[in-house]
Amino acid sequence: MARKDEKENPAQPGGCIAVIRIRGRSTTSRGVEETLLFMNLSRKNHATILPADAISAGMVRKAKDFITWGTPSGKAVAELLAKAGKTADGKPLTDAYVKEKAGFASIEELAEQLHSGKARLSSAKSVKPVFRLHPPKGGFGSIKRAFPKGALGRRVTADIEKLIFSMAG
Repeated sequence: MARKDEKENPAQPGGCIAVIRIRGRSTTSRGVEETLLFMNLSRKNHATILPADAISAGMVRKAKDFITWGTPSGKAVAELLAKAGKTADGKPLTDAYVKEKAGFASIEELAEQLHSGKARLSSAKSVKPVFRLHPPKGGFGSIKRAFPKGALGRRVTADIEKLIFSMAG
């Protein structure tokens, strides 16, 4: 019999999921580590935006003991892109670069497309699909327990936004 948290869908279809890696590599099995690498989460404090579909839900379910995730607002996605987004050559993401190389009018338009599920980070050419974040101000708390007592697992929109804002700078 499956547990309740394994049955639930990480996000509503058509939206996006913000995923942040909390734990490092030392206790990770090979299958889970490969899943984290498929999500572009090679190190702790890395984040990514995934579309809310069945494939992403399966990856999140498999790596749930090493990540935290939630459905962010468009404002949080825009903040993540503006403060932690990088170009393919490692420079900060700007509106001019997004307009010229990625095919979107601005960072806000890219964030809106990601938030609505109409675009993926991989469709934005020459934009890195991973965000390198700082540890959160005040710390995570326990990285071995599920949210709200710890840092792992699903978070509601307000909680994932609070974490993104504290880690993005």
